[in-house]
Formats: sequence, structure tokens, C-alpha cells
Amino acid sequence: WERTEQKRRQAAQTRQDRETLRDAALRESRARQEELALAGEEELLQRLREQLQALKERERQLVKIRSAYELACTSRDERRRSYQQLEQRFLDAQAGLLAGRLADGEPCPVCGSVHHPAPAALLKRVPEKAELDRQKEALTEAENRVQQLSAQAGHIQDLLKQESGKLRQESRGLRGEDVKEERPAEEELTK
Repeated sequence: WERTEQKRRQAAQTRQDRETLRDAALRESRARQEELALAGEEELLQRLREQLQALKERERQLVKIRSAYELACTSRDERRRSYQQLEQRFLDAQAGLLAGRLADGEPCPVCGSVHHPAPAALLKRVPEKAELDRQKEALTEAENRVQQLSAQAGHIQDLLKQESGKLRQESRGLRGEDVKEERPAEEELTK
């Protein structure tokens, strides 16, 4: 009977040892899985940091381009005023030149009237056509610069929107949220 009892205790000890080993193997397996998950989260966190840095750099670019855009708009507006004033003086000078040739009783080459009660005066300083053309060209260049900067700012805003959406999406994975594709607001409204 003693042998039987001893064998039964040994069998119980063996079962307990097996369970302890099984539990230890299970804990070790879980620890490896947690270690792998932690390494994946660290990798994701590093990627998110890099994306955040790139996003901040993109925002700095946008601020810089917006500033350049505002300066370009101011320059364009000044060139436009300058050109319009010069053009008006040029046209007034042309009217003065035509008025200098008018004679009473003869028809005006512009309107055909034979009466000339208030002919235009000839300006002292008459702008040259070449000067007018140069200012027109400078105005066109200024307008093109404004359009170029506007397009650049729009492009960077689009990139910022895409990149911040991507960053938000990936950060959800770090917080343990389900990662789903976001639908544009237009799609939500059509439902």
C-alpha cells in the first residue's frame, strides 16, 4: 500500500510539474508575443515621430509661401496702380496730340464733330510707349508670380491634409483603436 501511495504522490507531483512547465511555457510565449508587439509599437512610434516632423516642416513651408504670396500681392497691386496711372497719362497725351491738330470747322478724326469746345491739353511729360510696355510686362510678371505662389500654397495645403490624415490613421493603431478607412464628407452626405 505504501508503494501505491508513493507512486500516486509521484504521479501527482509529475502532473503538477507538467502543469508548472506548461504554465511557464505559456508565460514565456506570451512574453515573446508582448515583446514583439512592443517592438512593433516602438517602430510605429518612431515612424509617427518622423511623419510628425515632416508635417511640421510642411507647415513651415506653407507659412513661408503664404508670406511670399502676400508680398507678391502687394507688389502686384502697386505695379497695377503704377501701370494704370501711366496708361492714363499716355492716353491723355494721345488725346492732347490729336487735339493739337484740330482746326475750327474741320471734323475731329476721333468723333467727327466740327465743333471743338474743350480740346484736350498737351501734357508736358508724355510717357513713351516703350515705358508703358515695360510696365505692362512687369505687371504681367507680378501677376504670374502671384498665381504661381497661390498654386504652390494650394498644393502644400493638399499635401498637409493628406499627410495629417495618414498620421491620424496610423496613430489610431498605436492607441489600439480599430483602423478603418475614413470616408470623405461628401460620401457621408450622400447616404
